[in-house]
Amino acid sequence: MDEAGQPTDMRELAGRSRVDLRFGQDAEGGLYVLSKANGRVWRITAATEE
Repeated sequence: MDEAGQPTDMRELAGRSRVDLRFGQDAEGGLYVLSKANGRVWRITAATEE
């Protein structure tokens, strides 16, 4: 899901057809994804329903 809650995929988020991803974790156990295509980092959160 993107920031607006719409379904998406990493190709759309990174803006490239090829997505080279790296994953990381912070000290509190938070999960992050880095896209080498555009240098952006995303924090992975639980999906919620409003």
